[in-house]
Amino acid sequence: MLKSALVQLAPQPVPHHQHQPHHLKIGKAVSSQPPQNMSPHKVEKHGEKPVVVVCAFPASGHTNGLAQVSEYLVKQGFPVYFVIGTEWKASAEKNGIICIENPWYPSIETMTERENIPIGHDRIIFDLKYCFADSTPVVFPIFASALMRARDEHPTRKVVILHETLCQAVLPYSLGAPLPAGYDTLPPVINWSTTHNVATDYNVPPFGPGLPYDPTEENKALWRTIHDAMIASAPVLNDYYNALYAPLGVTRRLTEFMWNPIMTFGDVTLFPTSAQADYPRAGPAAKRYKYIGGLPIKPLAADFVYPEWWPRITVNAKLPADQRKKVALVTQGTVMHSYDELLVPTIRALAHREDLILVATLGAKGAELDPALLGIPVPANTIVVDYLPYDAVLPYADVFVSNAGFNGVVHGIMNAVPMLLAGLEADKGEVCMRAEYAGVAVNLRATSPSEAQIVDGFNELLTNKKYKARAVELQEESKELDPLGTVARMVLELADGTFKL
Repeated sequence: MLKSALVQLAPQPVPHHQHQPHHLKIGKAVSSQPPQNMSPHKVEKHGEKPVVVVCAFPASGHTNGLAQVSEYLVKQGFPVYFVIGTEWKASAEKNGIICIENPWYPSIETMTERENIPIGHDRIIFDLKYCFADSTPVVFPIFASALMRARDEHPTRKVVILHETLCQAVLPYSLGAPLPAGYDTLPPVINWSTTHNVATDYNVPPFGPGLPYDPTEENKALWRTIHDAMIASAPVLNDYYNALYAPLGVTRRLTEFMWNPIMTFGDVTLFPTSAQADYPRAGPAAKRYKYIGGLPIKPLAADFVYPEWWPRITVNAKLPADQRKKVALVTQGTVMHSYDELLVPTIRALAHREDLILVATLGAKGAELDPALLGIPVPANTIVVDYLPYDAVLPYADVFVSNAGFNGVVHGIMNAVPMLLAGLEADKGEVCMRAEYAGVAVNLRATSPSEAQIVDGFNELLTNKKYKARAVELQEESKELDPLGTVARMVLELADGTFKL
């Protein structure tokens, strides 16, 4: 969760300290005319497959997976409407997706204030309020208009909603907000998670502190104490959400700790990863959680131009095993660009290795690495590049060094590459712990590991073959699960009433 939009800045911010919720009633009186930010699109004949209306929080980690799913659904003949962030609109439209632009981003003032809050529960609560909840007055009416447009253009078809868990467009309907014109009931909802399961469960560690899964009675007692302390913060958080929801015409107040409704909303919650990459759960809610496997690796863009140094990678790959150098990819992620935390220490720690090609991607086009920050000349074994798709290098890589974004780790698994992970920000501590639990990674349990820690972890991954074997196992499992086909089947089943948990 809590990914790229948390550090993207809007040209027209909505500062949280000036927050005034929009007073909008959704119901029969709402105009069915789409707003001007909807892309023009000729309505095509797709047979009678249901219409899919998609919404995602406008951040790469929240949007990219559903954009891939939406592209697949379009190819299968489903009309797809996507309430999507400005940055992704043009590329999605090229894939036949009908896009409705959501221009919202956190404000500069919000993000500046956020940086002064220590990593942990308090920052997560800040994010939920001022990065996610504050988007509600903007995205809720846009999504309502998208639903009305789908109904107007396909009056005889069923509608299914594909909802990213932290998008704020749909949850008010579960609290009684009036439905858009053309709807007597809310369409079926597939809830799409962009991180691991955050719902309260006393049999697993609470989400946030990054505790290991070791279910002794002593540990479970500790987990319960922390869970209860987190739940105790619900009233303050819920009061903020309820103030935003009240003008939307809700008839009930949010009372649960927010982790729970975002996981249990709708008909089913999907996790685009392996069940083996998360902690086991039981109880009544467990059956609604479906692990569908990691999304398949997309081909690189047709116009992708490989860098001039690329033959270093491809020529090396063709050498006999006893002559081939190891290849590693290191990234600070595509959002957090504090290179001194992981990228620079990795370059320095591995500079002496003559048996290695290290590709260090800075995660942003045009980015540069300050020589003073690195402190040494770029080593002969290292290539520093501003931006490179993970999936260009990972098929050749022996190790993936990452700050543990959820989607980055899934990319590692889908390329069957063992990982060296270091991250505590947002959900990264939890992602690290689960990758360690799954056996695909060495978890350094730090945001800024030492060079010695990096060397030790790197050597462990190269010498202990269990990590590679486990990564291959989870990769194969995801391929067999067929996540894209699974979503398409669920859409059909939810539309015709045959879906069962």
